[in-house]
Amino acid sequence: LRAYQQFTEVAQKEGLEPTEASRLLAERMRSEKQRSVVNLKRRAIDWGMAPFPEHFYGRSSELKMLKSWIGEQQCRVVALVGIGGIGKTSLAVVVANQMKDTFECVFWRSLQHAPPLHHLLQEAIAFFSDQQHTALPQAIHDQVALLIASLRAHRCLLILDNVETVLQEGTATGSYRVGYEGYGTLFQLIGEAKHRSCLLLTSREKPKELSRLEGSHAPIRTLQLSGVGVREGQALLKDKDLVGSDEAWEMLSQLYAGNPLALKLVAEPIREVFNANIAALGRYSCFRIEERGS
Repeated sequence: LRAYQQFTEVAQKEGLEPTEASRLLAERMRSEKQRSVVNLKRRAIDWGMAPFPEHFYGRSSELKMLKSWIGEQQCRVVALVGIGGIGKTSLAVVVANQMKDTFECVFWRSLQHAPPLHHLLQEAIAFFSDQQHTALPQAIHDQVALLIASLRAHRCLLILDNVETVLQEGTATGSYRVGYEGYGTLFQLIGEAKHRSCLLLTSREKPKELSRLEGSHAPIRTLQLSGVGVREGQALLKDKDLVGSDEAWEMLSQLYAGNPLALKLVAEPIREVFNANIAALGRYSCFRIEERGS
């Protein structure tokens, strides 16, 4: 192609025009060159069952921090931790969607039904390797090593939602259920290995490996999510047509600690029982909502 360009430059100086056949050949060569450049980086996204929120309010500071960790600082593991209903999944979806174009591959999976690790690895490795690795070695350590090889070959974003389902419930130690200890190996090796990809996970509890690896200057970070502010809560319930003073909205936010799911759940009883009057709710402790969801 370069030789043809040099030839046409000389021909134009001599007042000669290239033939139609040579022009068509040059266009074909140029097209093939562009196609080969595009194929150097494949773009692939598998959102799995990721729940995209219709509306998303607030969390601007959290989004900014996550984008810095995942993008500028290229952290290997980022964990969103918080109680059920606090908005971990919604925030993960939003940040992943906003950053998808900075990755070659994006792969989302929910662990809500506690899938065995080898099932998850088989899907992830096949996806990241463009179906080149579908038969996996027997040992979990070797399977994770194969995954990390893909994370090194491409800049990938792996999102695992609801990680708490593979942890022992009620222990607060970040330990794993029997038969799910391999997830600890996965998190540890992805955190320790050198690569440009990122594992983003959500959990009510922090896996114990992250406590040892994380730090303010380490490539492993944890963001502990708290509730949304009063204004964000109002925006969240805008279509519920609730009425109340600033003090009433403040009371509602404090009563449910700014938990987005709890606010959504209590909005309907306020409408039906109290004629949409927020202030009337404060007199009844029975409307406190226990932790649920994620």
